[in-house]
Amino acid sequence: KLKGQIVQTKGALVGLVAETLEGLDVIQAFDKKDFFVETALVRNDLHHRTVYSGDSLNLWLAHRCDFYGAIMVLAVSCFAVGMKEELGAATVGLAFSNTMQMLVFYTW
Repeated sequence: KLKGQIVQTKGALVGLVAETLEGLDVIQAFDKKDFFVETALVRNDLHHRTVYSGDSLNLWLAHRCDFYGAIMVLAVSCFAVGMKEELGAATVGLAFSNTMQMLVFYTW
């Protein structure tokens, strides 16, 4: 839904700029420059608010995924240290390797 709003506000802003440039002579003839500048500023603010919301959401999700990955690495490390007599170096290395691969999948 948020990506749809970003596309919609971007389209409205680009459409306004294109129509304004096309009808610039008429706008100047009727002295409506202030109206079009104000409309462009309102649409620009709306577009930037939606883009900022989307970027904030993506960063928040990325932070949560990185935190989850750090918890997984900590758990594997504690498990490897706690069971160092039972586990060999190859098993611990495989566990760390798989954990690191999972971190790649959790990043955005």
